[in-house]
Amino acid sequence: MTWRDNHQDGEHEEESFFVSMSDIMVGLLFIFIILVVFFVLQVRIEVEKFEDLTAECSADEDETSEGDVLGAYRTKVGNQRTEILEGLKSFFAREGFTEIEIDTSNGVLRFPDGVLFGSGQYEFEEGTRTDAAVVTLANALAEVLPCSVLSKNGVPFKARDLCEHEVTEFSNSNNAFVEAVYIEGHTDNDAILPGGLRGDANIDSNLKLSARRATNTYERVTGLRAEIANFFGLTAVQDAIRVEPAIAVSGYGEQRPIANNDDLGAKKINRRIDVRIVMYQPYDYRSLKLLRQHLDGSAGGGAHDEMD
Repeated sequence: MTWRDNHQDGEHEEESFFVSMSDIMVGLLFIFIILVVFFVLQVRIEVEKFEDLTAECSADEDETSEGDVLGAYRTKVGNQRTEILEGLKSFFAREGFTEIEIDTSNGVLRFPDGVLFGSGQYEFEEGTRTDAAVVTLANALAEVLPCSVLSKNGVPFKARDLCEHEVTEFSNSNNAFVEAVYIEGHTDNDAILPGGLRGDANIDSNLKLSARRATNTYERVTGLRAEIANFFGLTAVQDAIRVEPAIAVSGYGEQRPIANNDDLGAKKINRRIDVRIVMYQPYDYRSLKLLRQHLDGSAGGGAHDEMD
C-alpha cells in the first residue's frame, strides 16, 4: 500500500467521523427542540389552567357577592313588612282595639269575628263599634303605608327624606316597597240557608258573603281616605318593573280556615277579615338591579347604596 493509499484511507475515516458527529449534533438539536416545544406547551397549559382557575374563583366571588347583596335586601324586605304590620296594630291599639292580631310570618293583620263584621253581617252600621273599626282601618292604612308604597307615576308616594326614623313613626329605612295589600274575606263552613241572607237574597253562599264583606271594606276605607286608592305597588313583568294599584280585594269563603271548624270557638276564629301585606321581593340579583334602576330613576338616585 502506497502513501497515497494510506492518506486517502485517513481522509475517509476523518470524513466518517465528522459525518457521525454531525448526525449526533443534529439528533441532539432535534431532541433539544422537542424538549423546548414540550416545555413551552407545558407552560402554556399551566398558564391556561391558572387563568381558568382565577376566572372561576372570580366568578364564585361575584356570585357570592351578588347572593349576599340579594339575601341582605330580602331580609330588609321582611323587616319592612313586619314594621308595617306592627305599625298598623299599634294604630288600632291606640284606638282601643286590642284584639287585632298580626301574623308576621304570613304578612297578615287579622280582624276576628265581631270586629269588622258579626256573624252573617256584611254592612257597617253607623255609630257601632264595627263602624269605628273600619274608620280606624282607613286611618291606619292612610298613615302607615305612604312610605312603603308608590304613586301612579312610579315615584315613592311620600318623599324619602320624610320617611326616615327621625322624621316619622312609620318609616322606610329598609327601602322596601309593597307589591299589594289584599283585603280578604273569610267565613266558617256553615252553609247559608236557601233564599240567601236577609237583606240580599243574592248572597246565597259563603264565597259571595266573604267577597261582599271584602268589597264593602275596600269601598268604605277608600271612601273615608281617598288617598288609599292612589297607593301603588311594584310588580315585575318580564324584564321590567312597573306599578299597579296596591289595594285589592278577595273573597275565600270557607276555603282557607285557620281552625278546624269542629266547634263554635273554631268557627268564630274562621269568620274573619285579613289584611295581607305582600312586599315586592326580587327573585334574583338581576331583578334587584332592575329595582335599583327604577328607584334611582324615579327618586333621583341614592337607592342603590341602601340596597347593599
